[in-house]
Amino acid sequence: MPLLLRRGLGPLVVLGALLLTGCATVTTAPDPLERRPEPDQSVVVLSLTGNTSQVGAASSISVRRFDLAHPDRDETHVLRQVAPGMARDTALYIGTLPRGEYEIRSFDYAASQRFLALNELTRRRIGRFSVDAGRPVDLGRLITTPMNTEVLVGRSLRQSDNLQLIHRFAEAYRSFFDRPDVALGWNTGRDPADRVEEYALAVPVGADHPVELADGRVVMAARMGTAWVRQTDGQWEAVRGEGLESLLCVRAGDAPERALVGVGEFGTLVRQAEGSKRFERVAPGTLPPGNLLFVAGDSRHGWFLVHQAGSRLQILRSSRFENGDWSPVREITLSRSLWSGAEQFWVWTTPEGFAYATGDGGLQRYELASGRWTTGAPVPRQHRILAIAEDGGGHIGLLTSPGAGFAGAFAGQFLSSDAGQSWRELETAFKIKVTPPRRASNGDLLTLGGVFSNPEMQASADHGVTWTKRGDFLLDQQLHILPSGLMLATSQGGHGLFVVRASKDQGRSWRIEFSNFDRRAYEAQQNRRR
Repeated sequence: MPLLLRRGLGPLVVLGALLLTGCATVTTAPDPLERRPEPDQSVVVLSLTGNTSQVGAASSISVRRFDLAHPDRDETHVLRQVAPGMARDTALYIGTLPRGEYEIRSFDYAASQRFLALNELTRRRIGRFSVDAGRPVDLGRLITTPMNTEVLVGRSLRQSDNLQLIHRFAEAYRSFFDRPDVALGWNTGRDPADRVEEYALAVPVGADHPVELADGRVVMAARMGTAWVRQTDGQWEAVRGEGLESLLCVRAGDAPERALVGVGEFGTLVRQAEGSKRFERVAPGTLPPGNLLFVAGDSRHGWFLVHQAGSRLQILRSSRFENGDWSPVREITLSRSLWSGAEQFWVWTTPEGFAYATGDGGLQRYELASGRWTTGAPVPRQHRILAIAEDGGGHIGLLTSPGAGFAGAFAGQFLSSDAGQSWRELETAFKIKVTPPRRASNGDLLTLGGVFSNPEMQASADHGVTWTKRGDFLLDQQLHILPSGLMLATSQGGHGLFVVRASKDQGRSWRIEFSNFDRRAYEAQQNRRR
């Protein structure tokens, strides 16, 4: 059940532990496209979906091979990620392994220098798999999910193979697995005690892209094919689908059969009919392989999607949402993959349509009724945009940087009241600027800061001339200001705990409305330690 999560020098810790045995070897599993498998080897594929931002897509997965002739020998093989950046929360691993019996030992996160080691109980619950000479192995999907501050790993029942992922994102490997003799690999069926996938589906982590509906409810995209719907009394309900992909944007539809529409990883299109508690998949039509970050429009003016594949973004249009004939209307190339960092991209709805911006460019707005694009004023001082905050009604805040040094120390904060046609710089009490300014529904200006002191929210009632503390505010939370004046503070679950707070008095007081904290698991853990 619980796993060990080490930070910092994780990979060095693993290597040191293996070297102490005196008989350890660590081998990177060859890519079958680069080196043809030997007669006693086979190609293995495995995928991993995370319901947590504690750890993202692992760069590699380590497996141990058991040598019956030499039981003390520690032989580790490393499966590397292929098709990096294909999704935010799912990754695919392919490599060639020699014939033998294996178990999964650890996940390595090179970008964050983290190392996730599976303890004996977890390894036993997941089970072992076998590789036969010349017969490819498809191990299906593994799931990671938080349980308070711990990370759980288990096998998926919903996703038992990876052929669809290979077809869409790793076509070059298709010949290895698109054949009738592919082995499922696992030596035993899924352990009845393995309830990790069910646990993840019960409490998906995430409250992305909050949208306030006409009836006062708020809908938010989440992981595990789910959207959260906040009722007007502050209660949360889930709208679930059949897949494991993360939804990245959910919004109001335009017809009873499309009361809500959503998009997400792997080109996922879903809709919810009025009165239903479930998402129904929508035929993608001519959509190319990739991820969908945003949806806007309607049947009258056309539907628009933001499509991502690696560092390439396209805005696609179709007259139909279901089984649409999608054609590009804009193309945006980022300097690096959206998921791996570096280049930034923001997109949001406006009363007239939608708008977007990139880190090194200005704002672009699209009007649905006229089909016209307009360009905002240049970013002040030709700086890069680090962050954007907008209310959908024309008030936009920017956090900018000249692109050198510690960004917060040299960052600028700017505000526009005319949808980005002009900018006004704000001076706040924070020397280290880490968030863009915001405008509350009553006209107050808000900013967050306090990196090296007490994290807090400050407010100005005189257009930014003077600032006073409004209250404490943790900087690992995102602030969302909705048209009704409701404020939501959503955590990213970086330490496993996902919390959403709400304020109805412009940020003066907050109430926790939702948390994935598992009290029963916490009490059981405490009892074990006594």
